Amino acid sequence: MLSGKLQKEQQLKQIFTTVSTGKGGINRYGLGIYEIKLPNVVSIGGHTGVIPGFNTFAGGTHMLTAI
Repeated sequence: MLSGKLQKEQQLKQIFTTVSTGKGGINRYGLGIYEIKLPNVVSIGGHTGVIPGFNTFAGGTHMLTAI
């Protein structure tokens, strides 16, 4: 998806354009993608999914699923 093969450039731009949430934790949110600023001034983006008994986080180059 991120390579531009599934989504057009304009669509990717909309997905990754985030707006402030005004809250701590998740600082900015876009169309399914959120941005968190870490203490060392690095920003990471990701997407989560939750159903009862499962929690998934995908961010950058790593993915975590907890059961």
